Amino acid sequence: MTETDQIVAAVRAAIDGDPGIDPHQARIAIETHDGILRLAGEVPDIGAKRRILKKAMKTPGVTGVEDHLGVVPGEHKGDGEILNAVYQSLSEESAFMDYSIAGGDGNDEVHNRRRDGAEGIIQIMVEEGEVTLSGNVQSLSHRRLAEVLAWWASGTVNVHDELHVVPPEQDTDDEITDAVRIVLEKDPWLNASQIGVHTSGGEVILSGLLHSVEQKHMAECNAWYIAGVEGVNNRIEVRP
Repeated sequence: MTETDQIVAAVRAAIDGDPGIDPHQARIAIETHDGILRLAGEVPDIGAKRRILKKAMKTPGVTGVEDHLGVVPGEHKGDGEILNAVYQSLSEESAFMDYSIAGGDGNDEVHNRRRDGAEGIIQIMVEEGEVTLSGNVQSLSHRRLAEVLAWWASGTVNVHDELHVVPPEQDTDDEITDAVRIVLEKDPWLNASQIGVHTSGGEVILSGLLHSVEQKHMAECNAWYIAGVEGVNNRIEVRP
């Protein structure tokens, strides 16, 4: 077995050995070249995607990962529809009211909201359901919120967050906790006041009481949407 085969086998074994990933629902192709791993395929939710990427990065011999894992969308949409949805969500979000936001498909600019003395700039591109965000934002919280809103857009299968925080900020567990709380409060399907959030070493611990397994799963997915989260320990109880 070549070194490349060994790396691929090790990544596959790590993924198959994670109880949080259903191998029957995650259809993944794995390739590697000079230590760079390419992951492609479909996974059932954001939690599975994040787990797979973290398993891959921790595999000996892997120096980088090309992420082409798509989350199966609730409904399939064209790139133009996804672009419209992301643009609308960002434009209507109060945190980005003083931002310049532009969106295009290929070389065509479809939307462009310019702000004099803009506090930040966000450029949206969509290709085959994959959303790319680029530009500058004011804080890690703004960066994370923009990515989550892109994920929430109907039809999105993947998000590439290339936004830069200017000036740079150091990430902390408290920053992650604040970001999770912000997202939970913005989710109309959840009562954030019933959910406790704590972060330790990048792992988010969720606690509290919700009324369905679906709500518990939604809360966990919202935590996984936050960039920088290393794991999610979902201790939420369900009482119909």
